[in-house]
Amino acid sequence: MTNSLLPKILLCFVFAAGSISASAQDGLAKNDRIVFLGDSITAAGARPKGYITMASEQLKQLHPELNLKLIGAGIGGHKVPDCQKRLQTDVLDHKPTIVFIYIGINDVWHWSHPKVVARGGKGTTPEDFESGLREMVQKINEAGARVILCTPTVIAEKSDGTNPDDEKLDEYANICRKVATETKSQLLDLRMAFITHLKANNPQNVTEGILTSDSVHLNEAGNKLVAELVVGALIPTGEETAATGAGERGRTLYSQLCFNCHGRNLEGGQGPALNDSYWQHGSSPEAILKVITKGVPGSPMIPYEAVFPEEDRMALRDFILSKQEGLRETVRSIYPREYFAGNRFTPELFNSVESLSQTPLPENHYYAERNTDGILRGQSKLYISEANDYTFSARPNGRTSIFLDGVEVFYSDEKTDKSTHVSKTMSLQPGVYDLEIFHEEKTAHSYRFSGSIRSKSGRHFVLNGRSLQGNIPKFVRARPGEAQVVRKWIDGLSPRALLCLLPNRVIVAYHPVDGRVLAAWHSAEINQTPSLPDRSAKPSVINGVSIDDAGTALLEGKQIRFLRYEIDGGKAVLVSQVDGVEKVSVISPKGETGYTLTNQ
Repeated sequence: MTNSLLPKILLCFVFAAGSISASAQDGLAKNDRIVFLGDSITAAGARPKGYITMASEQLKQLHPELNLKLIGAGIGGHKVPDCQKRLQTDVLDHKPTIVFIYIGINDVWHWSHPKVVARGGKGTTPEDFESGLREMVQKINEAGARVILCTPTVIAEKSDGTNPDDEKLDEYANICRKVATETKSQLLDLRMAFITHLKANNPQNVTEGILTSDSVHLNEAGNKLVAELVVGALIPTGEETAATGAGERGRTLYSQLCFNCHGRNLEGGQGPALNDSYWQHGSSPEAILKVITKGVPGSPMIPYEAVFPEEDRMALRDFILSKQEGLRETVRSIYPREYFAGNRFTPELFNSVESLSQTPLPENHYYAERNTDGILRGQSKLYISEANDYTFSARPNGRTSIFLDGVEVFYSDEKTDKSTHVSKTMSLQPGVYDLEIFHEEKTAHSYRFSGSIRSKSGRHFVLNGRSLQGNIPKFVRARPGEAQVVRKWIDGLSPRALLCLLPNRVIVAYHPVDGRVLAAWHSAEINQTPSLPDRSAKPSVINGVSIDDAGTALLEGKQIRFLRYEIDGGKAVLVSQVDGVEKVSVISPKGETGYTLTNQ
């Protein structure tokens, strides 16, 4: 199917916890004043390399016309009771339109922090923590601003749940989730975001250095992650729609953190694409909800039944389904030939006969095993996202009938006169349709059925293909004389790394965030075979000889923003903005085993 709809954490952790205000739906408005209330993490966030500064810079680039102002209101050591006391002077006096409340670390940590305990200090009781949050949310709402309530992140970064304060942090994070739900506030679930990121990126189970500098305060990577999530919380993801209720809730659920792994528009990254035709664990509403609820064992996809209530998981499921296009929930059945000799294919006729086999096809296109002897019946859900006229076709090989919602829209039989054939153009509205395909051909080494659906606007859905099950070798290399740039999930590399494949079989891994070459290999290729049957569970692998001293800073500056890449013959051209100035970097092949880096 075409990917016409539209790296790292798997599901999203920001959602509207109740009915959403108009401002929440609209994202941002001109002259919005956004205040960040918190502790030392937020105080550091307002510094040059802090998350508030990074978010401000990103928002200026995305929406310079909005004249947004981001204001830090963090003080080291503060807890919820401290924030309550200074809410008026440090927050409300700024006349904010949006307020982030990012608090809770000290409320937990001060129960066990040796220095605090030694001087008689203590944390905040769960009861006072909850009542304090509720009071602040109420006062902020009464002042005309909306609240984005953040859960506390981490006190130590071990990914196996053995950090001493994990249990208490989970308790206080759950209080934040409860308050957000009951006050109808937007929730930015930073704790769940950090936990999921650490499960995927902390294989050594270290206590610090992944997202924090000292197990609590954010390092550069942590500030970048939080900045991205803040921006994602403020700007709706994907197509702008007038969705309300559950539809808006599901979109908001996806829009903040799901994009970190599955892509902002469901196109995939470290995790699988959620808008293509391949669904290893099933594409039905029930199968998608099961994965969200129970997770995928052995992969970074953790279960979320203890994190989100069922209505939120269903809203997320429904949002994902709303972005589908083409065939889904595909089942292939094989029937004995003798019952259908001389009869026109119809769903009713097939319903009266027992099939020889039924096979769900996660690829959502049709194929048959070698030397198949029988009649193929394919049953799918056809997702249409664009109102248009659609035509169904099949290669004239044997006889084929296609039914849409019980109506025959295509029929051909190579043994009959073409005047008896049927090919209808159907005017379809966005929605889900029942599609059935019946096909018979002579027994041969391979099944030759081939069909498609086309719209007047050029959308094209292929009905047939090959199986992705098993270990089908698939290698990615540059084409002769032409470079190629791809992004694959490779162990040890940032999911954002761009892999520049040069015609001399050199692969250069470039990090677009900080302008560095991470690694390089010669005599190389990408083996993505393991990722086909398991998608989200296994990374691709680079086969090749590592090039020494490949870690090089291609760009230097305080602020680097990657814009795009281009291909110039055998060269990969990378265009970035460095401290506001556009820079062009070129990675070129050199001899048989090398490469050169130049800036223009």
